[in-house]
Amino acid sequence: RRSFVFGVTLFVVSSIVCVLPVSLAVFTVARVIQGLGAAFISVLSLALLSHSFPNPRMKARAISNWMAIGMVGAASAPALGGLMVDGLGWRSVFLVNVPLGAIVWLLTLVGVDESQD
Repeated sequence: RRSFVFGVTLFVVSSIVCVLPVSLAVFTVARVIQGLGAAFISVLSLALLSHSFPNPRMKARAISNWMAIGMVGAASAPALGGLMVDGLGWRSVFLVNVPLGAIVWLLTLVGVDESQD
């Protein structure tokens, strides 16, 4: 859980930096850090699911739901992102990560036990 929360924190903080009017160099570094945070989230969310559902049947259902949600997100992101950029500007695609990341961060701290593995 601790590493997952760290990844979410990296992702959210770097998203905030991407929204700020900074130089191209700072923006590029923030995007690299955002990618690192996303990697933490992607890999560790699956590990947390596996740890949280020891029953093989429930684990399979949880992983299936995780994959389905990920695929819906991947399929809809380009269209939603395009609408956001057209309506709100390019910074909006980074700004939307902040409240979503904060919710994930809080839900993880409240609802996920620290693993000892």
